[in-house]
Amino acid sequence: MPDYRLWKFGLSSITFCLGNAGFYFIAFSFAYCSIIRQLRKVESIREIIFYKDHFDKFFEPLPQKVKGKIDEVLFMFTIIERMPKKFFKSIEDVKGLFEVRVEYGSNIYRIFCCFDKGSLVVLFNGFQNKTQKTPKKELDKAEKIMQEYFNEQKSNNNGNKK
Repeated sequence: MPDYRLWKFGLSSITFCLGNAGFYFIAFSFAYCSIIRQLRKVESIREIIFYKDHFDKFFEPLPQKVKGKIDEVLFMFTIIERMPKKFFKSIEDVKGLFEVRVEYGSNIYRIFCCFDKGSLVVLFNGFQNKTQKTPKKELDKAEKIMQEYFNEQKSNNNGNKK
């Protein structure tokens, strides 16, 4: 199922532009709506969940345009089998930890995540970074959250088996 924020952002963009751009954009907006209908037919390859409120704490204070860009990248992640390295890469020093990379203007936003149960992607903390190197503090935080997540899953599974 697509991320609700993506559709809300996309449709509000159409409404805003229709009010200000006139006839030429109306023709474009119908094409845009058609693209959205086609994307809704695309089957999801992965499901994304947000572990606790770590992602929300990062996401909520961001400007609306940045939120829209992040939503687009996360939506792509649910429907594209192999994400380009520009948007997704493995963290070399921590087994099982990955980062989703989103560029907007001169800013780079990174969101840590991991896989669970094959196609389930769990999103953790995020941060804005202007350099290529990931700050150790953010990396340590993500690793701690990932360990917490898997420990919680393990204890839940053990509790269900009894």
